[in-house]
Amino acid sequence: MVIGGTNKKLTLWNKEGVKLGEIGEMNDWVFSCCVQAESNKVLGSTNQGELKVYDVDFKTVHGMYNERYAYRDLMTDVIIQHLVSETRVKIRCRDYIRRIAIYKDRLAVQLPEKLIIYSVNLDDPLDMKYKAYKKISKKLESEHLLVLAHHIILAIENKLQLLNFNGVIEQEWIMDSEVRY
Repeated sequence: MVIGGTNKKLTLWNKEGVKLGEIGEMNDWVFSCCVQAESNKVLGSTNQGELKVYDVDFKTVHGMYNERYAYRDLMTDVIIQHLVSETRVKIRCRDYIRRIAIYKDRLAVQLPEKLIIYSVNLDDPLDMKYKAYKKISKKLESEHLLVLAHHIILAIENKLQLLNFNGVIEQEWIMDSEVRY
C-alpha cells in the first residue's frame, strides 16, 4: 500500500505494516495517492494541485550456491529452495530485505538496520532448518553482498570491505574502477 501525508512523501508499506521505502517527495502535503498495480505506477497529488506519476521498480534479490537457491518473497520473506530435493523453507524477516547471499552452510540477509547470518547443518546436505547464527546490528551500505565461511564482503562503488561476523572491518581494498559483480 502507498501512504502520503503532511510529510510531503509517498511511502510504500506491506500489508503487515512494514515500511518498504520512499517512492517520492512532493512540494506540498500529499492530498491523495493512487496505485495502478498492473504497471507499478503510483500517482500522487498535493494540496496545491500538483500531480506526479512515479514508476516503482522492484529489483530481483536472490542468491545461489550449488543446489540451493534463495530469493526474496513479498519483500520481507526469504525462500530457500533445494533444487535437487525440491524442498523449500521460508524465513520471515518482518523487515524490508535489501540483499541476500548464500554460501555452503551460511545465508546472509541484509535488512535496513542490520545483517542476519543464518546457519544450517553442513553434515546433512538436505538439511533446510536455517537458524539465526549471528546478527550485525548496524546499517551497512553496499551494492553487493557476499557471505563466506567466517566473513562478509561488501562492495560499495570501487571499495571492497571484509567484515567478520561481529561487524568489524578486517580488510579494505580500493579499486581503480567500480566493482560490478
